Amino acid sequence: RTAGPWTHYIGAAYDTSPTSASKRTADMPIDKQLRLSIGTNYKFPKRVKLGAVLTYADYGDAEINNGGDWGTVVGKYSTNRILFLGANIGW
Repeated sequence: RTAGPWTHYIGAAYDTSPTSASKRTADMPIDKQLRLSIGTNYKFPKRVKLGAVLTYADYGDAEINNGGDWGTVVGKYSTNRILFLGANIGW
């Protein structure tokens, strides 16, 4: 926390893969997960707070080798990253 109306924060998270390649589906291609975030809040004199956050998420290679009644899906995602931008207001 800085002096004055500003609050800054950073964060990081790592999670192992929630499933194996044989159970992973193409509509939810999540492998191991790395997330990095940075954000700030500004508090105005009348109790209103505005904030913004930027989060980078890397969801790994997300290899898929899933067979079922409708056929087999095999492959991996070459780009499995997302950049999130968020804003908030509080009063």
